[in-house]
Amino acid sequence: QAMYPTLLRDAGSGGTANVWFLIDEHGTVVKTQIARSSGHKALDVAALSVATTMEFHPARNRRRALRAFRAPWNGPSDAQR
Repeated sequence: QAMYPTLLRDAGSGGTANVWFLIDEHGTVVKTQIARSSGHKALDVAALSVATTMEFHPARNRRRALRAFRAPWNGPSDAQR
């Protein structure tokens, strides 16, 4: 909620940015990319900023942890304003 761009929130603008993640063997986000823009650059930048702070369990092949892309995350969205 704190990451939602103030100017967009105050203007009543909303949208959803879809973000792809590359997650390393430790579950850390090492790369992000906008898969589909929200239509607002400030909202896309906020979504990328939030995405870099997220943590995951790493993908595994048997017992070995690997790097993997995660499906798009939809956020921040209108519900998070």
